Amino acid sequence: MEANIYLIGYMGVGKTSVGKELSKKMSLTYVDTDDVVVEIAGKDIPSIFNDDGEIAFRELEIEAVKRVCSKKGCVVSLGGGAVLNYINVLRMKKTGTVVLLKASPEEIVRRLEGDGSRPLLNGLTNDEKIAKIREMLSYREPFYERAADDIINTDGKTVDEIASKIMAVVA
Repeated sequence: MEANIYLIGYMGVGKTSVGKELSKKMSLTYVDTDDVVVEIAGKDIPSIFNDDGEIAFRELEIEAVKRVCSKKGCVVSLGGGAVLNYINVLRMKKTGTVVLLKASPEEIVRRLEGDGSRPLLNGLTNDEKIAKIREMLSYREPFYERAADDIINTDGKTVDEIASKIMAVVA
C-alpha cells in the first residue's frame, strides 16, 4: 500500500492504540506526529507548551506533518489539533485516507485518567475536564469532520474492532 492512513481526532479517542494495532495488522510503518515534533524540538511536548507556547508547538506540528506526508505506506496518528491548520489537511488528503476517531467527553476523561502528559487538561477536576473537552470539541468538530474521509465512534469498541473497521474503509 502506497497511500498513508491518517488517524485524527481529539486526545484520548484511541489514535495511538488503534494506529499501532492497525499498522501491525496491515504490515505498515506506524508514525505518531507527536513523536516527530519531539524529535524536531529536542524536548517533550509539555516542555514545548511550557517553554515556547502553543503557537510554537503548532508550527513544529506543521513541519512534522509535512515530513510524515512525504513517506508512503504509513499509519499516522496525529495530534488532536493538527487539523486546525488547513495546510496539514491538504497534505493528508493528497497522500492518503483520513479517518476521524470520535469518543464521548466522558469516555475521553475515563481513558486519560492518571495521564499527566496532557497540557490542556492538567490540574482540572473530572467535571472541569468534561466541560473543557465539550468546549474544545464544539470548536474542533467542524475541522475534524471537514478533514475526514470516514468517521468511526470508538465508544464501547475494542482496539481490534476499530482497526478492523478502518481496514474495511481503506480496502
